[in-house]
Amino acid sequence: MTRFILTRLALGCGSLLAIYTITFVMIIHTPGNPFQVSERQMPEEVVRALEARYDIDNHAKYYVQYAGRVLTQLDFGPSFQYREWTVNQILADALPVSLTIGIVAILIAVLVGVPMGVLSAVRVNTWVDHFGLGLVLLGISIPTFVSGTALLSVFGVWLKWAPVGGWGGVEHLILPSVCLSLPFLAYITRLTRVGMLDVLGSDYIRTARAKGLPPRVVIWKHAFKNAFLPVLSYLGPATAHAMTGSFVVEMVFNVPGMGTYFVQSIQNLDRGLIMGVVLVFSAVLILLNLVVDVLYALVDPRIRVT
Repeated sequence: MTRFILTRLALGCGSLLAIYTITFVMIIHTPGNPFQVSERQMPEEVVRALEARYDIDNHAKYYVQYAGRVLTQLDFGPSFQYREWTVNQILADALPVSLTIGIVAILIAVLVGVPMGVLSAVRVNTWVDHFGLGLVLLGISIPTFVSGTALLSVFGVWLKWAPVGGWGGVEHLILPSVCLSLPFLAYITRLTRVGMLDVLGSDYIRTARAKGLPPRVVIWKHAFKNAFLPVLSYLGPATAHAMTGSFVVEMVFNVPGMGTYFVQSIQNLDRGLIMGVVLVFSAVLILLNLVVDVLYALVDPRIRVT
């Protein structure tokens, strides 16, 4: 197990280097200048001086220095647009917001989607199953900017049960988390239903029922463990995406998370902030996938990692 984890961490570091290189190449070939994206245009000599100061006019030097600073000091450098803040300061403020929304969204998706999928599989081809499949279809089909606008209109403007934007207390967390959880909830429900239907037709389940075990024990103790494996595999990238990739949801609800800053950094050609958000998101994704692989071996004794 230790060898497996160390190998995956080494591969993860190589993946981060490749992601860094690809992102860097894309950034330097993007038209425009990070110092001339505002309405107030600076003189050409000032722009050249700023480029020389931050070494962005020398791509090879900027690539090496930036990579070295990230590896040795975990320092993502200055922000070109928010010049009173560093990228580390922005990420320190934005990352907890995105992580909180993402974790709550995944918890909602799991706590609602798993029981709904199990119930649909147990009551297959009944109105309960059809109702669950209808909700799955809606969750997958409706974009988050549509569901977010609908939630804001109904619960924020019409019923006034929740604030329409901003960030502060628990009341600001509910609507963004529910909106973000809907597509994940739909996929988890569908994966759980399909997995349960496949397992419930297995020989060992028929044997357990023939032995007279209660239906609750057959479903949750014998069938659910194997049926949950596809869901567990999906939860790794889904959790990473929910925690750091909720760009649309954060923009709709005006939440100061990583998604909001990432969109603004692209609009402002803020190289340091773009690189920081991309590398943090990639690192979270790699680590969560590693955690899922380890949990696979713990959940199913038939799976061994070497």
